[in-house]
Amino acid sequence: MNLDVDPDCFRGELGGWTLRVILCALPSAGLAAIEFHDPFELAAMATGVAIYVFGVAWFCSWVVMQATPGREQFVRSLKMAAWLKASLLLVATVGVGLSAGLHLRDVDALVLGLLPDVFAGFGSLRLVSLLSGDVGFGHLHGFAWIFGATMVQGAFISAGLALIAAVIYVTRAYEWLMRAKSSPASIWG
Repeated sequence: MNLDVDPDCFRGELGGWTLRVILCALPSAGLAAIEFHDPFELAAMATGVAIYVFGVAWFCSWVVMQATPGREQFVRSLKMAAWLKASLLLVATVGVGLSAGLHLRDVDALVLGLLPDVFAGFGSLRLVSLLSGDVGFGHLHGFAWIFGATMVQGAFISAGLALIAAVIYVTRAYEWLMRAKSSPASIWG
């Protein structure tokens, strides 16, 4: 593990990852902001989102700096997964907003794009509700509980992003193996 990193390269990666993570978090934060009305709850969510964005962006930038030739392919898959997730979420969010504004009834396909984040949000609220001793659902109030739910949702979203990256990586690895069978070139080339 190399702890020495090029500061200029790290800053460039950090900027790119910050943009990708903000785009991945924006639809969920927007949906949640609709539900919260208390300024402390909004502040808790904003604080959680900011910590999540910075933490994931910093970690992914650091992983890029540590990438060996074999790991570099997974890093590329992770970048592709982040852009794919962000793109799908933004298209779905804009589509749902436009459909609601135009009073269209058939928005099912657009809503499907938001479902992973909606499920992550519901799951995080349920988990934190259980931890708080509340047997109900969605009765969390206060800075600490909303902050906790936001951080748990961030962990769920990160796990989903890693799963998408793993699928991309395996798919591309299969493609590279098939290419390697047909030519003596390197698998990773």
